[in-house]
Amino acid sequence: LSIGRSTEKQALKRLSNAVELPLLHHSSSIAKGVKKVLGMNSIEFTHALLYLNSETFVGGDGIQLAIEMHQVIKAGVPLLLIHELDKDRDGCEFAMFFQTTPTSLIDAGIYDK
Repeated sequence: LSIGRSTEKQALKRLSNAVELPLLHHSSSIAKGVKKVLGMNSIEFTHALLYLNSETFVGGDGIQLAIEMHQVIKAGVPLLLIHELDKDRDGCEFAMFFQTTPTSLIDAGIYDK
């Protein structure tokens, strides 16, 4: 899957279309934005998709993402992780996520499966 350089909304739309999965739990603000971009009024979310790169869980957006990931895990929604390796797309070694991911998410098993 090649995302290329695009806005976050365009990238999320392409990822969603490529794997044919809704991206996040229905109550999250990101999911609401994705539904708006994709023209969806209501949808049952059966899976969540998390795109991992060096910016994941960093800064204010990272805090909001962590909150949403806690909601996803708590709801028991299966989580699909996509790890970016391309340095031009902010790719990084997987070990970095154990430094940037909140301990509460690691303890909740975000990387266990």
